[in-house]
Amino acid sequence: MLVSFSVENFRSFHAKQTFSLIGEADKSLRETNCIQTPFRRAEWIHATDGIFGANASGKTNLYLALLASWYFVQFSSAQTWQQWGFARHQPFAFSDDSNKSPTEFEICFIQDEKMYWLTIAYTKSRIVKESLYVQENVKRVLLYNRTVDPTDEAKDTWEWGSSLEGKKITWRDLTRPDALFLSTAVQFNSEQLAIPHKWFANNLYLIAQHSNSLGTQVTDQFVESDKQRVLTHLKKVDFGLIDAAFEDETMQSLALKLTGGSGPEGVVSQQSIKILRFTHESPLTHKTAKFLLQEESAGTNTFYKLIGQVLKALDNGATLFIDEIDTSLHPQLVSYIVQLFNSKEHNKKNAQLIFITHDATQFSQDTLRRDQIWIFDKEPSLQSRVYPLSSFSPRKGEAILKGYLAGRYGGIPYIE
Repeated sequence: MLVSFSVENFRSFHAKQTFSLIGEADKSLRETNCIQTPFRRAEWIHATDGIFGANASGKTNLYLALLASWYFVQFSSAQTWQQWGFARHQPFAFSDDSNKSPTEFEICFIQDEKMYWLTIAYTKSRIVKESLYVQENVKRVLLYNRTVDPTDEAKDTWEWGSSLEGKKITWRDLTRPDALFLSTAVQFNSEQLAIPHKWFANNLYLIAQHSNSLGTQVTDQFVESDKQRVLTHLKKVDFGLIDAAFEDETMQSLALKLTGGSGPEGVVSQQSIKILRFTHESPLTHKTAKFLLQEESAGTNTFYKLIGQVLKALDNGATLFIDEIDTSLHPQLVSYIVQLFNSKEHNKKNAQLIFITHDATQFSQDTLRRDQIWIFDKEPSLQSRVYPLSSFSPRKGEAILKGYLAGRYGGIPYIE
């Protein structure tokens, strides 16, 4: 469960900005939209948070920062991260000192009933700071702290918490300057550090609608294992579907259908493959017809791809972060997905949804609390500023959508 995420000196972020999912004192929608934890400093955590703002205000950069953190934890011990386009040192471009300063991420999260604080700071050549704290009961304690030696940039200084178990000296010696100790220790069988590592490996899902990374595989698996569950959601959002099923078909037959019957016979393999088809039925004539996914609308394609990721997150109690969730989706479909996470009936394992959108109709107070609405704005210095709607203390009953579109809260484009 993500508690908060801070970013400093990364792309459009210059000064430190913090995105927090900790619920404020307001009790409205708390029972449905928040998750209670045993930690006093974060007793209520949001199940959903929406990110709004003008184009080029830095919304996607928050997603990319969390993605970079994910890659550091997952792969830095095995790969050279400077080659990753999104994880390389990308400091704020409009300041003389930024290029010489490190990028820094701070991630607070809960895994296996423990709260962790992981800090990662890096330059274009190496990790310059890495620390991990944990809280299981009342007190937050240090596991380890690593900083670059001020007298020799090729060396690190280390501080060990008394509760860190295992072969820490061996893991230290195996950690490259450009790799995380956390990633290295887990690679060499640290059971204790495998717990925070597991949150990144198994409980953080990052999806960018504008990339080609969102496929159908996850939803396809649900169709084969629990088809009625997928169909329930497809039917509820009124796509006119009555069934979805995989059918055997030869590659040659499929090629002929996709080319309108003009493809040369005998050229394409006769091998049989499974093809997903959707069945529609006319409510007037009751005539049915079957269509391939690529023959369906863009909205149907998007919703089909997303619903598998949503169900997977709900089943595993994971944090799902979707950039541009509203791509090809009607606002009510976005609201439908949000409400699945804001539902004790559907969200029984405390999953979370963070979504980036331009759909301002989600400002409805019936869907999101004021502290669940985050606004990204670009300052005259071209750095991103991040703040919740609640920082404006809007009155109950205030026309928030109208106020947002009028520029009262920032985060809108100013068109000359």
